[in-house]
Amino acid sequence: MPDALPADQLVPASAPVPSAPPPDDADDDGVSGRWREMAQAAAGEVRERLAHVRFPQLSPGDRERIARRLREAVEMALRVPEGRPDELAAEIRTLREANPDVSATDLAWRRTRERARRAAAAGAATTVPALVPGVGTALAALGMVADWHFVAEQQRDLGLEIAALYGVELADPTSEVRGLFLASTGLALGAARAGDAAAKAASAQVARRWMSRLVPGLGAAVAGGLNYVSTLAVGRTAIARFSHEAGVEVRGLSPAAMHPALPRLRQATVTAIQAAALGDGTVPVYTREQREILEHLSQAEREELLDLAVLGAADEGVSSEEEAVLAHIAGELGFGPAELDEALRGAREGVQSVRGRFTRLVGRAGRGGADTARHLWSRARRLSSRGENAHGD
Repeated sequence: MPDALPADQLVPASAPVPSAPPPDDADDDGVSGRWREMAQAAAGEVRERLAHVRFPQLSPGDRERIARRLREAVEMALRVPEGRPDELAAEIRTLREANPDVSATDLAWRRTRERARRAAAAGAATTVPALVPGVGTALAALGMVADWHFVAEQQRDLGLEIAALYGVELADPTSEVRGLFLASTGLALGAARAGDAAAKAASAQVARRWMSRLVPGLGAAVAGGLNYVSTLAVGRTAIARFSHEAGVEVRGLSPAAMHPALPRLRQATVTAIQAAALGDGTVPVYTREQREILEHLSQAEREELLDLAVLGAADEGVSSEEEAVLAHIAGELGFGPAELDEALRGAREGVQSVRGRFTRLVGRAGRGGADTARHLWSRARRLSSRGENAHGD
């Protein structure tokens, strides 16, 4: 088991994020420079962690190739294709017309939760432990790159959608979206402001996401949880920023308004599901103090905890222990059986959809043969360096 992922880091804590717009130095050159630095730092951290954890099946060459693919994938991520903002703005206009009585903030939260669920599904569907020398390592690397691209697309489009919901036009969409990522990730991990500190914190979080996928038995659940929480952070930061620019007051969804106990509640939720998956459904989910706190959480915060609870059961059938714990968690959060079933169904459909795309991306490599590993490494290199369609469509 890798020592790079202590239990208290399976789901990253989210510190309060101010609702003011990003600092003035978040211009194109500043964001681009910090983005490149983050990519290099994340690759270096992954390289170092791979050298210290117990993965004897990873050769020095494999470790270097994994780190290189990460750097290339991050450098390419969150680029906004020409015309994409207009496409999403048109979809948002249709959404607003279909929901005239729903506020921009409520719609922004709905989109945030939907895209966070998709990001979580990508983590579960593309995680392949690098347990088989050669082929297993190459397939795991391809899964890492595919997951990064898919999640980056979700977070990129989420930022553009929320800007459109508040009627904010972005002068430089790529720089703006990357700035949101840096701000949300850096501040969520404790950096005081967007900038160099945020880029450093972001590189650590990116490295943690990649390393989580190599944990035997828990990689899928951990990767899905990290994807989910990081996407929520992007959405909350975008809501805070663009609502501020639009002069709209936001209550309950701004990161600055998040309950300080939410990180501990996340961890308690994930721990209870993992224990149930191992056959122990007797582990208490929340302490008495935490149950009292649940009564003061916002609807959005309770929905987040429900989504995290179902992530671990999305990929496979639910055991009797998991079913009991899930029902207990849903009840504690104020949700009934129908709402729990809907959350489970959505999570499973997301995993199945992404897995189908990943299977198409792998292509003929699944047939085996002497060239399988080389084929997989080649696919990973093309996807990371040129940003091929991660969906396999």
